[in-house]
Amino acid sequence: MFSETGFQVDQENSLIPDLSVVSSSRIVPGTRGICQGAPELAIEVIFSEEAERLEEKIELYLANGSKSVWAVFPKTRVVRIFDAAGGSRKFEKNETLEDPAVTGFRVQVSAIFEDV
Repeated sequence: MFSETGFQVDQENSLIPDLSVVSSSRIVPGTRGICQGAPELAIEVIFSEEAERLEEKIELYLANGSKSVWAVFPKTRVVRIFDAAGGSRKFEKNETLEDPAVTGFRVQVSAIFEDV
């Protein structure tokens, strides 16, 4: 898991998700600089992102190798998960968030927003 790490997702675009998950097989010890390709999971925490820019970033992540993208909305305490097949799911505070891209991971949405 990385925090605010740069990813060169294609020849023209680099993105810096708030949090990202990259499989250990892609990590080369001692490597520095921007990562090539998209992370397997990109997490964007949304405070004031314009809708068009958020949509563009989600599409870039998914088109370039991300298995899923989480858009986390602290104000409304909602998490939306977008997948590579073009689907999306909304998780609210009383629900358990599960993402097939992160095998075995389950968390109550309310726990994500504790102390926020």
